[in-house]
Amino acid sequence: MNREEWIPVLRGKKGSMQTVSVWNLVVGDIINMQPGDKVPADCIVVESANLHVNEPTRHVELDGPTQITFAKQYKNANERPFLYVDSYVLNGTCKAVVCCVGENSTRGANDTKYDTGERETELTTKLSNIETTL
Repeated sequence: MNREEWIPVLRGKKGSMQTVSVWNLVVGDIINMQPGDKVPADCIVVESANLHVNEPTRHVELDGPTQITFAKQYKNANERPFLYVDSYVLNGTCKAVVCCVGENSTRGANDTKYDTGERETELTTKLSNIETTL
């Protein structure tokens, strides 16, 4: 599964536009979003025009998988400025500042955990083969 996504961000002292992976976003990056965009990190809206997002809500089941539902939310810079990762912009546009990334963000807290434990993966098998031939 390829989870690589690229997004243009305003970054740096001169405010130059750069295209970076969503996994390389840093706090302070400024992103512009429009209908159809997926929110790449936890953000705070600084400017918006008629912004509506489909926001994920997670319900953790004790004996089963986490259930995710979506709720349409109106957002703006004054009253409801928080955008959560994996929300979708339905209507309007906005400029937002990335405020949280990594394991402390909602993506990090709820992202799929890949625990290989002590099992041998395809990569470790290949590395072992290379190691024994050297």
